[in-house]
Amino acid sequence: MIVTIIFLDGISVNILNAKQPYLTVSLVIKRLQFFFLLILTSLALLSHAQANNLFESSAKTQLDTLIAQHHGDVIYLDFWASWCGPCRKSFPWMNKMQNDHQAQGFTVISINLDTEQALAATFLQQNPANFAVIYDAKGELARFFKIQGMPSSLIINKLGEIKYAHSGFFTNKVSQYQQEIQQLLAL
Repeated sequence: MIVTIIFLDGISVNILNAKQPYLTVSLVIKRLQFFFLLILTSLALLSHAQANNLFESSAKTQLDTLIAQHHGDVIYLDFWASWCGPCRKSFPWMNKMQNDHQAQGFTVISINLDTEQALAATFLQQNPANFAVIYDAKGELARFFKIQGMPSSLIINKLGEIKYAHSGFFTNKVSQYQQEIQQLLAL
């Protein structure tokens, strides 16, 4: 008697072999337990790998979702970290811009690059955000957009094109940032 298990990847394993007629029931059970353990371990590793992929891509997925939700809007995409001094100055301004221009089709999306989300949470308690915050602990989005400093911002037009990029936040340039946003809103 031969009992064969064929796995999804095409590998087959003979559990019982006719050349070994002396196999006892307990040995068969032990072999079956071993293979079920092997299958469960493989599934657990696969699930762990899938969870890691989901975690790694979650920042990108979140950004893609938000950009799709705001398709046709002017988007101010801001990269920040809790340790960044100028980021503290930019948050009240971004809140004001969001409040003043949201009805015209403007939105702020921020991306936090802290490796520990607790640091970002503490920052946000002291500097509340009335706009979306995405956590990108692995810096996937920062690498994709080639971000060089903190904070950095990209201003995206209604067609989804990056029209302006800024490294740093300078209070003496606020009128420039506002002018760029208003110019894109008028188109």
